[in-house]
Amino acid sequence: MQRIGAPRFRVINRPALRYFFCDLFTTLVDLQWRWIIMIYAVSFWIIWLLFAVAWWTRSYYHEDFLPENLPGGIQQKSGNFTPCITQNYGFASTLLFSVVTSQTIGYGGRYPTNECLYFSTIVVALQSLISPLLACTLLGIIYTKFSRSKKRAKGLKFSKMAVLYAENEVFHLAVRIGDLAKSRIIGATVTAEIFMKEFDGNRNITVRKPLEVTPEYNCGLFFFLGPLIVIHRLTPSSPLYQMSSEDHRQKDIEIMIIVTGSTEETGAAMQAISSYKHEHICWGYKFEEIAKLNKDKNTFEIDYNNFDILKHVSTSVSPTSSPEGYDFLCKNERDSTLINEKANTIRYSTLIREEKNEEEAQTDEEKAVQAK
Repeated sequence: MQRIGAPRFRVINRPALRYFFCDLFTTLVDLQWRWIIMIYAVSFWIIWLLFAVAWWTRSYYHEDFLPENLPGGIQQKSGNFTPCITQNYGFASTLLFSVVTSQTIGYGGRYPTNECLYFSTIVVALQSLISPLLACTLLGIIYTKFSRSKKRAKGLKFSKMAVLYAENEVFHLAVRIGDLAKSRIIGATVTAEIFMKEFDGNRNITVRKPLEVTPEYNCGLFFFLGPLIVIHRLTPSSPLYQMSSEDHRQKDIEIMIIVTGSTEETGAAMQAISSYKHEHICWGYKFEEIAKLNKDKNTFEIDYNNFDILKHVSTSVSPTSSPEGYDFLCKNERDSTLINEKANTIRYSTLIREEKNEEEAQTDEEKAVQAK
């Protein structure tokens, strides 16, 4: 799984197209916009052309296009000939008449006469039924495409790194999720799964196991009022229990975080996915606090510039108080403080934090000088 939630596989040998047309509406909604717009335009043109051919064929066999029977011809001037459609000069005129009939614009000088009464009645009735049905279907597809919550999922921001640290003699794996949109996610739930390689007989297989996750303060409710830290506790029932960073690399673990809920505006279901591989897990770090109280405005301010900034915490615990099997942690912290591959990322984050602290200190000094 890619970090943006897209799968890392390519589907080949798809089933026959008939499987996709079993649910034609969903198939059309899933198409790209350029195909939907093309289908919208082509569908109307096909209907207009089909009925134009029907009208033209009837007029042709009625001899409406003979020179003497055309509008302004001898037969029409003398009143000896009545065409099926008045002011009909050829296929272009017939096509325009078909468009007017389909769109119920209203007839002007070009209208059906009683000369081809039964044919005209049947064809006009069919056009009046088929054209609105086609318009409603295509507009429904476009509306559904617009109202889908795919874009809403992009309003969720996942931390670039996951962190693993010890707290209250229990180790925690945590990620931070923030909702950048103004509207809220209704009934949000967060689930997690882990993919890792295991040796089965003579071959390695990829297994998939669930991870139990809770909000940071274990309130049981995933409410994205602000950025939320989601935690998995490494208890004996956890698939990650007693695994070192070297085990993570050997098993090539990948943790997938899934956020589901409903949009506030339409109630449509939405889903956002991100994943973290073993090189994205920082041992001995926690997320920096990003919510600060502004006493002047009496509000909490959330600074998303600090969203991915981490702070180092001590993960060393005494042998008597450490959970069984976690004596490797101190070694992991030395060998994989930043998991080597991501050291520059954390150093850069730390540098940003130090620069911000220096700027704040400089601002305080300037204020003190001005006060003097």
